[in-house]
Amino acid sequence: GKIKKNRKVQQTQERPRQGGNIMDIMDFMTLEGREQQMLLLVYIVYAFVPNVAKPVLYISGPQGSAKSSHSEMIKKIVDPAHIDQVNLSVSLRDTTLSLHQNYAVVFDNLSKITQRQSDMICQAVTGGGAVRRKLHSDEECINFKFKNCIIMNGIDCAVARSDLLDRSILVEVQRLDAAKRIPKNELDQKFAKKRSGILGAIFDVLAKAIKIYPSVKLD
Repeated sequence: GKIKKNRKVQQTQERPRQGGNIMDIMDFMTLEGREQQMLLLVYIVYAFVPNVAKPVLYISGPQGSAKSSHSEMIKKIVDPAHIDQVNLSVSLRDTTLSLHQNYAVVFDNLSKITQRQSDMICQAVTGGGAVRRKLHSDEECINFKFKNCIIMNGIDCAVARSDLLDRSILVEVQRLDAAKRIPKNELDQKFAKKRSGILGAIFDVLAKAIKIYPSVKLD
């Protein structure tokens, strides 16, 4: 059987605008080093490629490093929704529903990931699925198929199992200087003004990648 996505969960995607700069994303991020910045940029662009397995993005950093805000902004670019972040529920049914209703899922403020949760996340990023019994039914089942973008954050990296770690990209954000902090609503307004240009720049990169893809040969 199939279940329809709840459209109340999702928001309309921003209309992309030409002339934007993809590096504008970094105005809202506190990653140090060119390598980490490029890793995050590539991940965000790659999130727009459909039907391919995508690594988990794990954002770690000390208290006050705006890990949740980083995750929220990536979610807004890739898959805007009315709820930007969810908790990784101990209930696998709740986690299944979050994965089913969102293309990009943000699991916020993690301290521990159980083996069962780790297994489900591995399935979700590589194109697995789950079967759940339909409500008030002993026999009828609902099939959930996943190939999600999953973003997680926490003070320390909660990814311990090697199978999930092998499927993860780890980036570390820095604590914000008190003098550079601005109110959340002001940050959101600044990001909203840049968002359509950032999206347009992402699509420009994708268009260039599609053009050169047939000639790329990897060892």
